[in-house]
Amino acid sequence: MSLTFSIDTSSPNCSIAVRDGERILAEYNFISSGELSETLVSYIDSIFSSLTIGADDIELVGASIGPGLFTGIRVGLATLKGIFFNNPVPVVPVSSLEAVAAKLFYTKKTVISILDARRGEVYYASYHAGDNQLKKIIAPALIKAEELKEVIKEDKGIYFTGAGVSVYHDLLTEDFPESIIVKRSPFIASEIGGVALTEYEAGNYIKGTDTLEPSYIRIPDAEKNFSPRKD
Repeated sequence: MSLTFSIDTSSPNCSIAVRDGERILAEYNFISSGELSETLVSYIDSIFSSLTIGADDIELVGASIGPGLFTGIRVGLATLKGIFFNNPVPVVPVSSLEAVAAKLFYTKKTVISILDARRGEVYYASYHAGDNQLKKIIAPALIKAEELKEVIKEDKGIYFTGAGVSVYHDLLTEDFPESIIVKRSPFIASEIGGVALTEYEAGNYIKGTDTLEPSYIRIPDAEKNFSPRKD
C-alpha cells in the first residue's frame, strides 16, 4: 500500500483525502466558517482512525499552497508541519489553481482556472490537459477580471472552470463567447493528491514539511500595511 495524504484549506470549501495510488480511500469535505484552527486536526485524526493508520504510514503528502484565503492556507500548512514533524515524508506543494484544472483532465484541451480574489480581481492560470498530466501555459497570477481578455487571446475550444466562473459568468460569456464554462465541485483535496502523485513520480517534490511556503500571489493586507518603525 502506498498512501498519499492531501489537504486543501485555501477556501471555505476545505477538504482532506487519503489515496492508495490512484484509489481514493477516504475523502472528507467540509465548509469552514472561521473555526478551522480548532477543528482541522480532529478531522484528520478521524480519517486516520477510520483507516486505522497514522502519520508514520503516509508515504507522500500533497499540500495546497494557494492562492486563496490567507488564514486558511496558513492554518493548513502549519497543521501539516505539526503532524509530520517527525516524518520527513516527500511533499509536493500544489497550486489550488492546478488542482481545479485537474478536474477537467478528460477534455484534453486548454483549461483556465478562475478563483474569485474579490475587489474585482481573480486568481487565474492556464493549463493544457492531457494523459493525466497538466502542462502549465500561464503561471498562477492575479488580474482584474475585466482584463482577462487582454491576456487570453483565443477562446475557441477552451474551458473555464473554478469557483470564480459563477461570480464572473456574465463577463466570461461576453468576452469569450466560444469558450466552454464548466462548474465542478469546489472540493479539491483528491485532485491535489492526484497531482502530487504524478509530480512525485516525475521527481518533483521536497523532503519534509519544514520548507513548505504559501503562494499568496496577492500580499496579505496585514503585511502590506505594516511599515517598520523608524527610530
